[in-house]
Amino acid sequence: LDYLESKGVRIEPLQQDIQLNLKKCTHCGACVAQCPTDALYVEKKTRRVVLDSEKCVACQACVPACPYAAIFVAFT
Repeated sequence: LDYLESKGVRIEPLQQDIQLNLKKCTHCGACVAQCPTDALYVEKKTRRVVLDSEKCVACQACVPACPYAAIFVAFT
């Protein structure tokens, strides 16, 4: 990030977050295949979809992939 800032690129925090509604999620994994940063993954032990917010870049590729509308954008 220091390099980008030294070149005049302005770094700003994300204005949106991806949220996973566990009440709607059936853990089908359709979203997992769409995630370019592996922020969404199926936990091996429980076989449940997990969202790692530290890896998420809020690209929204997962939102239309979810057949149950369990993934949504929350604006901060």
